[in-house]
Amino acid sequence: MRVAGPVRLASGSLSLLFAVLLFPADTASRQAAPAPAPPPNLYDVQLAEFPPQAEDIWYSLDAKRFAWKVKTANKSIVVVDTKEGPAFDEVSGFFFSPDGQRWAYRGKRVNRWVVVTEAGESPAVEEVGSLTFAADGRLIYSAKRRNNWVMVIEGKESPEFDEVWAPAFLPDGRFLYAGKRAKKWQVMVEETPGPLFDEIAALKFTPDGRIFYLGKRAKSWVLVADGVESPGPGFEQIAMLTFSPNNQRMAFAGKRAKKWMLVVDGKEGPQFDDISSLAFSPDGQRVAYAGKRAKKWVMILDAKEGPVADRFTGLTFSRDSRRLVYAAGRDKPGWSDNIIGCVVIDGQEGPSFEGTGWKERKSGLSELIAGKLITLTTFAEEGPLVAEYSYQSGTGLFASHVTKYLRLAPSQFGVSAPVISLDGNHVAYAAQRGKHDAVIFLDGEPGPIFEAILSTPVFSPDGQHLAYLAWQKDKIIEVVDGKNVADFPAQKGVNFVEQLTFSPDSQRRAYVLGVGGELFQQGGTGKARRRVVVDGQAGKEYDVHTIATLAFRPDSRHLAHLVQG
Repeated sequence: MRVAGPVRLASGSLSLLFAVLLFPADTASRQAAPAPAPPPNLYDVQLAEFPPQAEDIWYSLDAKRFAWKVKTANKSIVVVDTKEGPAFDEVSGFFFSPDGQRWAYRGKRVNRWVVVTEAGESPAVEEVGSLTFAADGRLIYSAKRRNNWVMVIEGKESPEFDEVWAPAFLPDGRFLYAGKRAKKWQVMVEETPGPLFDEIAALKFTPDGRIFYLGKRAKSWVLVADGVESPGPGFEQIAMLTFSPNNQRMAFAGKRAKKWMLVVDGKEGPQFDDISSLAFSPDGQRVAYAGKRAKKWVMILDAKEGPVADRFTGLTFSRDSRRLVYAAGRDKPGWSDNIIGCVVIDGQEGPSFEGTGWKERKSGLSELIAGKLITLTTFAEEGPLVAEYSYQSGTGLFASHVTKYLRLAPSQFGVSAPVISLDGNHVAYAAQRGKHDAVIFLDGEPGPIFEAILSTPVFSPDGQHLAYLAWQKDKIIEVVDGKNVADFPAQKGVNFVEQLTFSPDSQRRAYVLGVGGELFQQGGTGKARRRVVVDGQAGKEYDVHTIATLAFRPDSRHLAHLVQG
């Protein structure tokens, strides 16, 4: 059956379309293209067809298998590969195994739930928890029966618990979960129980199969590594449990006697009133974090104290671990809300610029939600989508109430968070030097002046090119190596940009250009008219919630992206 309208994805709130942009690299490849030729430089590839009554769509990771839900006579039916399953009052939680060979979902009849797989239905129970597949296709889920919970692993039940939590498969194939019995929690690895605690939190495991979590007895928390508790006195609180990229080192912040300290590989550091911004270098040999003392933050790198400021943001190591960059902000003295910001490169502070600080951030909240130009959204790491955060001690950047914001723009902080080229040789950041005077600094030298900078500066993979998007005289301008390479008519408060990226060969660029309507501007929807721009050429426009995952092929000839409406 032909699709009569947009197909739906998972929750029913998003429509799904795979769009593949093809830009042949030479005339010969264009001549070799099969007839009929697609529209110039762009066509869509439809991967599957679904009936118009399909409410949800699910697909395997390789996009070779599809399933959907339909409703008939107040019953829900899941269709997998065009084969209809049994009817239920309610279905939920459908997903395919990582290899796409298996699938599972929950089905409800009256007040009882079953798990449905390609092999059939499980016994009915009162409740079914989340379903998880291992890499090898094994299925694990929690089930409640007679007020007790069990874990079910490929049909085999665990001992009964009052509660269960966090079922997961380890990379080596073992499974684990946390269970509570007689008011005590323990982590179970296969059938091996761990020590008993009043509470358990932050259950994590590394790619090589090591298991870490926090356990609390009375008022004291300890770290448990592979079933062994950390020695010495415990902590009132433990936060920011972090592993090095190679998983060989571990750090966390612990609070004892009202003071925080960073614990790296079991060794306690100096005491602070608060701690934030913990980061390992890519090689795992260096550790950086911010510590708060007497209402000021100090940056610590390799156990040595550095610059002092009121806040830090954008802490970034170079890929070779040699360099550390970040932005530092100091409150302007007096009654002003303004912030004096600068970028710190390898411990050396650059020039300072004044931003409007929290005043503009508060008054511009509706503009932020709308994704307008010259707002916090212009430096969102994941595009101008609104994220919601609540205050967490030690961040140094969040207000003490629930708020919506993304990442500080130069207009608020004076500077943006810096970026480093992949080869580690170049550093770039944006600075708002005054009204209608925004520039990108590259290795300490300012570029051309614009009214505003609209994107994070992006280095090409080879480190030889720098691109960004700017605003000037009712135009959005694409800038590469300081030169205007493309521009588009635009309107303040209506147009926005997302996801600037380079191709692997560093020769091509792509990004999303958007236009938001009144409801979008007011924060009532994320839906807007979006199109992909490649090599300065704008493609087909979609009225959707997002265009995601801009990805060039390894040979850089083609670009693929996912349109979600």
